[in-house]
Amino acid sequence: MNHVVVGILSRDRGGEQEYFLVSSKKNYGTSFGAYYPPGGHVENGEDERDALIREMKEELSLDVNPTRRIAEAKGDLAGQTVSWWECEFPLTEMIINTEEIADFGWFTRKEITSLTLWPATQKFFDQYIFGDNAMI
Repeated sequence: MNHVVVGILSRDRGGEQEYFLVSSKKNYGTSFGAYYPPGGHVENGEDERDALIREMKEELSLDVNPTRRIAEAKGDLAGQTVSWWECEFPLTEMIINTEEIADFGWFTRKEITSLTLWPATQKFFDQYIFGDNAMI
């Protein structure tokens, strides 16, 4: 099984929530260049929290604390499962791993609606971030 964990990083900017999203340099096909929350694969023998902590350190040089598992859903690639985690993080500067990440930024709800998101990310945001039952 291909198990991926992603971290939802959000912050308040003048009363409006912003969410940190990235796009990958890897070409996975139809959604190349689309945005998603940062994260990565769970390695053998690793639990989700440890994988997310490791991936955030590798990709963003950021020490996160995965506080709550929000959801688990089918991912966009064949056989992929994605676990979505809310994360606390220090208000420090991130150092982006540009070997893996093509683009990144903090985006408001309005800005996100104009981005191309991976389909699983779009479904997650529609249900858990912007939907009637928003959790974050």
